[in-house]
Amino acid sequence: MKNLSLLKFLLGFAVLSLPLLGNEADRLFYEAVRAEANGELRNAVDLYLEASTYGHSANLHGNLANLHFKLEKYGHSILHYRKALLLRPDDREFAANLAFAQEIAGVPNPAASSTDPAFSASHTWAWALTLSFIFWGGCTLFALLFPHRLSKSSAWSFIAFWVGLLAVLSWATHQSSQQSHLLTREVIVICPEAELPNPDTRVPLRRFAGDGSSANTEVTPGESLFLDLDDQGAPKSHPNAAGMIWYLLRSLDGKKKGWLKEDEFSPILGLLD
Repeated sequence: MKNLSLLKFLLGFAVLSLPLLGNEADRLFYEAVRAEANGELRNAVDLYLEASTYGHSANLHGNLANLHFKLEKYGHSILHYRKALLLRPDDREFAANLAFAQEIAGVPNPAASSTDPAFSASHTWAWALTLSFIFWGGCTLFALLFPHRLSKSSAWSFIAFWVGLLAVLSWATHQSSQQSHLLTREVIVICPEAELPNPDTRVPLRRFAGDGSSANTEVTPGESLFLDLDDQGAPKSHPNAAGMIWYLLRSLDGKKKGWLKEDEFSPILGLLD
């Protein structure tokens, strides 16, 4: 009984706390807007980031992206435009701003250009829903028509068309699902917060997980890389003696590969969130 009473208390407290959390997020958001209007850009960034601990919105990440662009931290800007577009995929302003930030930073977006937009990660649910509707709709329609003694030619024509449509939708769902999985592994290279913005900054991809290791190659802040996974599907990582975790990453085409520290990149969505 004591455990049940404690559970009821905790549930009640959580329900009562939700409006307070929402109010705190709104307060931080509007404080950030005021700070930005007053030219306090670094303070505005900190307030938006604090607000993001309560929840995410396209406007929040869009505003963060704009601020980082003004501060010439293009890697962070590209990261937050990508996050904003995940929350509002059809926003043309975010898409245009992202393209401009990538142009200024001198980086491509291989994840976006490698597939038809119709099969992007944001459309996975739509393809899966359509596939389910056509499958069950076809089963129902066939069951309704079969008692009326369809001719063999009509029945086989219906089945052939239905199976063909299911095959196309299954392929589209798989393609979109693959992009969705790829998105969970995608990260954006950034400069650590302690470093001052510099347009010529390059981040080394090390041969081994350590600061003293030589570099395989270098990448530009704002570039997309993808986490390597182990046999269990977890990111390949290695902690050093100081407690910093290193991760093994590669470019989409596999031509760039190496280790980055956890403060040199940030996931868009997924495995490390």
